[in-house]
Amino acid sequence: VGGEIVKFLQREKVPVVVLDFNPHLVDALLKEKISVLYGDIGDPEVFDSLSLERAKMVISTSPTMADNKLLLEELHYRGINIPVIVRAETAREAKQLYKAGADYVIIPDILAGDFLLGIIKEHLGDSAFFKDRARIELDRLERKTLAWE
Repeated sequence: VGGEIVKFLQREKVPVVVLDFNPHLVDALLKEKISVLYGDIGDPEVFDSLSLERAKMVISTSPTMADNKLLLEELHYRGINIPVIVRAETAREAKQLYKAGADYVIIPDILAGDFLLGIIKEHLGDSAFFKDRARIELDRLERKTLAWE
């Protein structure tokens, strides 16, 4: 989820800082010249190093409810009032995150279902569209794959 966001923001020349707990991903991001910090959002020192008081928006693609709730709580505690987008795995989690202060919550399974429904509605009865999809989607995935994914 986050890879496409980072690529878009870089194309738009929007400063980005990525936080990740995976050392292999951090190394790969550094090789791509992407500003990245290694750490866990639960560590107050890591939170301080993000300089979120200068941020215009926070986007968390972490699938972990606890991380996202902690992020929202910490932003509130520090008086940082910027748009916050987080990820949830279920509608129940999304409701909790909205109540905790999230401005927008993505639920990948619901988004994928909505997207697929739109494609089916648009191309129902067009068997040629679906017959050609594997080649088209494989080409698209090749272009979208980042070295750090």
